[in-house]
Amino acid sequence: MCSSDLRRIANIDAQNAQGRPPELVIQGIVFLSVYQFATLLGLAFVLWLALQLYPTKANFKTVLSVCSFAFLVLIPEAILRTPLVVAKETTRVYRGLAALLPFEWRGSPLFNLCEKLDIFSIWMVVLLMIGLPIAVGITKKQAVITVGYLWGVWLLGSMLLGNLMQ
Repeated sequence: MCSSDLRRIANIDAQNAQGRPPELVIQGIVFLSVYQFATLLGLAFVLWLALQLYPTKANFKTVLSVCSFAFLVLIPEAILRTPLVVAKETTRVYRGLAALLPFEWRGSPLFNLCEKLDIFSIWMVVLLMIGLPIAVGITKKQAVITVGYLWGVWLLGSMLLGNLMQ
């Protein structure tokens, strides 16, 4: 065996859940679930606040339900990402334009922007633009403007600040 094969085997062994206590695996699953729930609540709250600028006052539960349906996009994303993580033997798998950029650019503003522009985030934004007019009662134009501006601010912030939680 060559040294690269040994490194790959060591990398797989290091990521193997068999050697970790089940309590740590359960804690990880609970943490990720709480994190996704907090992200969902945060998105719904920001959208609800932005929709308060319109004459039609949106109900938070209604906005939360639209965001919940949009978050279902994370299921096919996870289904696609899991085999990619296994095949590449790393959790640094990029599904957006960042996959086309050199790995050395990781952390740069362009890389951060391209990492956030993937098909699943665009799909989620489109679902929010479709669902908000139906559920809340605003016009399609208002939904596109509101979601578009908020997504643009999020992209700009993540481009400049990067991934603070890594």
